[in-house]
Amino acid sequence: MKLVQFILAIATAMPLWACHSQQQVEKVTLPIRNDSIPGLEYSPTTLIITYDAEVGKQPLLDAIQASGAQVIYDYRIIHGMAIRKPDDMTLEQAIAHFRKVKGVLTVEKDRIIRLTDPVRPPVFDR
Repeated sequence: MKLVQFILAIATAMPLWACHSQQQVEKVTLPIRNDSIPGLEYSPTTLIITYDAEVGKQPLLDAIQASGAQVIYDYRIIHGMAIRKPDDMTLEQAIAHFRKVKGVLTVEKDRIIRLTDPVRPPVFDR
């Protein structure tokens, strides 16, 4: 019986071991309360943008289309979207650009968090 449980556990875990992201990442170290978190990683092309529900998402959608960015995901549990930045902008330029859009509340780099990473307090770029 224990052998069957062991085999099932290994079979269940194998797909997780096989998962690899092909997306390139940019390693960044950010300060937090006189301490730093080495190895914090971000997607080099993805931003997470939240917007004011009263203004709505149309001004953001218009800015995304006009800039050549692309919506990756439209969140349903928050008023926000994940977008792929325009090819002709750096990540920092895209952040500055989308922060100016009417109704936008936050523009954040997409953090890459692995299940094996240690638990840390959240860090917010400001």
